Amino acid sequence: MMIKFIRSTFSSRKGVALFISVLMSMSLAVVAMASMARLSETTHQTGKTLQEKRLLMFAESAANIVSGEIELKIASDIDFAPSHVVHGPDGEKSFKYYPRDVSMNPGTTGRPTLFGYRANARLYAEAGKTPPGLQTGNVIPAGVACYDITIDVVEIIHAPSGNVSHEDETDTPSFRYYKGKMKTVGVISCFKKG
Repeated sequence: MMIKFIRSTFSSRKGVALFISVLMSMSLAVVAMASMARLSETTHQTGKTLQEKRLLMFAESAANIVSGEIELKIASDIDFAPSHVVHGPDGEKSFKYYPRDVSMNPGTTGRPTLFGYRANARLYAEAGKTPPGLQTGNVIPAGVACYDITIDVVEIIHAPSGNVSHEDETDTPSFRYYKGKMKTVGVISCFKKG
């Protein structure tokens, strides 16, 4: 009888110890999974932030390029036109590309295409008028006009296609281009004629 009591006491303690060890293992697994999920989310957010910063850098470059192109158009006009459009060769919806057209192969030309851009500039304020949002008395001087410029910027993703092995000296990789994320930015720029 005493032996049965001792066996039942020790076996129930083993069961409790096993149950506690399983609970501890499960709680450690839950903590590990939560940490992995948090790390994964942090990595994802960092990647998105870097992509947004890169797209903003492209947009800043495109704003400078577009301002230069609009300045050239304004210089050739007799008067300030109500609008100017910057676009690619296929019409107003098409993009221009920087630093080169996407049809050129970066495998043979070196630097790949980074982004595409298109813009629409609308006359915002003319000489002798006060631009909206400024205090009365701030008048645009003669020979100057301000334009509200909306710029669409799209990142260009190039991926190798076809045979990219370099076993043959004449074999150069070709690339396919895809449009990535797009961002629209706006700037107000003032231009002087003459």
